[in-house]
Amino acid sequence: MHKNNKITFFSHLLAWLVLFSMPYVLSYGQEQEINRVIMHFWIPLGFYAIIFYLNYYVLIDGFLFTKKTLLVKEHFVFPNTIMPFNPCTSISKSLYDREDSMNNFEQDMIMEIAALENVVFWHRNLTRGKGFFINGFSSNHYPDFILYTEKGSIVIIETKGDDRDNDDSRDKNRLGKTWAEKSGENYKYFMVFQNKRVEDTYNAKGIIEVMKRL
Repeated sequence: MHKNNKITFFSHLLAWLVLFSMPYVLSYGQEQEINRVIMHFWIPLGFYAIIFYLNYYVLIDGFLFTKKTLLVKEHFVFPNTIMPFNPCTSISKSLYDREDSMNNFEQDMIMEIAALENVVFWHRNLTRGKGFFINGFSSNHYPDFILYTEKGSIVIIETKGDDRDNDDSRDKNRLGKTWAEKSGENYKYFMVFQNKRVEDTYNAKGIIEVMKRL
């Protein structure tokens, strides 16, 4: 099972702190014998914690979710027309006359990609609920760009600012690459940072060289 380690750790820590402090909260203003609290509350609670984490980390992952398979089904079709709320300036080889807005980094990158001879078209994926998405464990991932090359490669690009090197980006990158692997050899997924070099991703310069070969 996927777990965000930091959020999981602090939420569990907070929950156990609340539980272990309950004898003092419920008997505020009364004297408490520490031995009685330990014997009748903390020790049983400790056993419950052991049972809980055996289920949480071992039994659920090991038995309930034994088949960790992903199913890939054709489900997305480009609409005939789109009406972006905030269209960007016209860039060559766009799938539609006007594509959705993008920041300076994304615009500079897609202009370089569009200038490559092997790129047939590109599309700025629409926002949540309207565009293509990859269904993840906890939420859907809407990547930024969809491209098509002369060799028949369907390329998905997710752009990230250099300050977005975090758990969320790593999770999306793993999800996207798993999707591409399951979809077939003509499907590619790349996460692209502006300048930063991050493991298993590309930066704006590196992705241009990759696109030339597709």
